[in-house]
Amino acid sequence: MLWVALAFICVAYSKDSGFFLRGGRRESLFLGVLVFWVLVVSMANALYHQDVEIAFPALFYIFNFLVFVGFIICANMFGDNFKKYLVWFLCLTGGVLLLFLILGFIPGAARQVAGFNNPNQLGYFSLLLGACGVLLVDRGKSILPLIWMIFVSLLGVLASSSLSSLGAFGLVVLGAALKFPGVFISKKIVTVVFSVLLILFSLTHFGTTDQLSQQWETRLNVVERKLDNVGESRGYTRIIENPEYLFLGAGERGRWRFGSHHSHEMHSSLGTILFSYGFIGLALFLFFLLACFRRAHFYSISIFMAPMAYSLTHQGLRTTFFWVLLALIVIYGRKKS
Repeated sequence: MLWVALAFICVAYSKDSGFFLRGGRRESLFLGVLVFWVLVVSMANALYHQDVEIAFPALFYIFNFLVFVGFIICANMFGDNFKKYLVWFLCLTGGVLLLFLILGFIPGAARQVAGFNNPNQLGYFSLLLGACGVLLVDRGKSILPLIWMIFVSLLGVLASSSLSSLGAFGLVVLGAALKFPGVFISKKIVTVVFSVLLILFSLTHFGTTDQLSQQWETRLNVVERKLDNVGESRGYTRIIENPEYLFLGAGERGRWRFGSHHSHEMHSSLGTILFSYGFIGLALFLFFLLACFRRAHFYSISIFMAPMAYSLTHQGLRTTFFWVLLALIVIYGRKKS
């Protein structure tokens, strides 16, 4: 609730009553309409089926909407200082993540969690950390904070042994290459590569890289099995088997309605939006994304496609960091008009 309180404080003490209108108005409006539709669908299904749990996911969307608005308000109020503090905060976050990776490393485990509930959360968080880093670090300034965030991001993805995160991480690297093309031919990259190799050598000395290699060997052995039943294991077949929910939506819980073989949640962000909130919800979400990427740089699009690629096989909409990334794209990832 910290960002909720911060947003209201900014509104209350702003000398310029129209500050919010300077940026993010259209995007916030589309997201607000989407959240309202989520609330309506969730409440309607909860009342109809007499299951209050169906209404709970709407709280995540309301909270993340307030975070999205809070970031835009703060950026409008505090300008470049807000961006500078965010860079340092993300660098600190990367340090904490690395500390958890080291202290919480479990030798012999198939996948690492580093304090998260499961390995997929670690992989997704690490992916978003690198994506936000690329957006926040400016051209012409020191890229050492970016290199640090990218390195910790990659290490987190590797430790999680998440196939989806590793594939999506390439889009983050592509976004960095599009934004900083000169870095790859500069003398600075020699120092960076040498530092990374030194760190990797240190990890090898402690046997960490051997453990990661064994993790990935185990994970790659199950790729074929995962691809064979991806539609059923990720919940996509639920859409085909229950087409009556496609117009208005079924809500995200109360999965007892769809049979015992659909007891797990759908592992897809777009699939969840379509099935849970119908064609109307999907259209509102897409309109919101179009508003966010109005005049966006190519590197911003590449960066955003990373979590979207991950979300083809996972539900990533509840993660607040995802909505923070979208807010940063609206604030810093677009061409100046």
